[in-house]
Amino acid sequence: MIRTSFIFAALLFAVCSSQAQSGKKSTPEERQQWAVLLHKFESDPLNADVQQETAHAANRLQDVDDVTIAPCGLFAEFPTKWNKSWGVMVYLLAMAVYQVETGKSDTSGENLYALRSVLKTYNSAIAKDPKLRDKKLDQLNTMDKDGKLPDLIMKDHCSN
Repeated sequence: MIRTSFIFAALLFAVCSSQAQSGKKSTPEERQQWAVLLHKFESDPLNADVQQETAHAANRLQDVDDVTIAPCGLFAEFPTKWNKSWGVMVYLLAMAVYQVETGKSDTSGENLYALRSVLKTYNSAIAKDPKLRDKKLDQLNTMDKDGKLPDLIMKDHCSN
């Protein structure tokens, strides 16, 4: 538990703080690959190779300054039982992929897209291992089905 919290804090700090400092650019091909990897992870999150590739892509965000993301605190609610580091990794990468796929950079859209990406990943994970089921993520799934995730994004100050 302490290890996943440390990974979570380190990844978040690294991504948020170094974007303005690095001076490195991502390539269009690399950004497209981020999207491919995110969607691969969403559908097969228990695959160790996919986990490693996706973690590498998410970590790359700390090295580039041409993709800026503004995560809100929603991911802090992801349960440790489900593996907090997966949720954070997917959330951060999905924010960047939102920009790649839509050409937009709006905080509310990025956070909504990222939260839905985490839920897709969660649904794929529990389909393969029902022991990973979590009450909080099930509640978020229900909110999504009821169209209430945008309200949650606004309530948690995840908008522009």
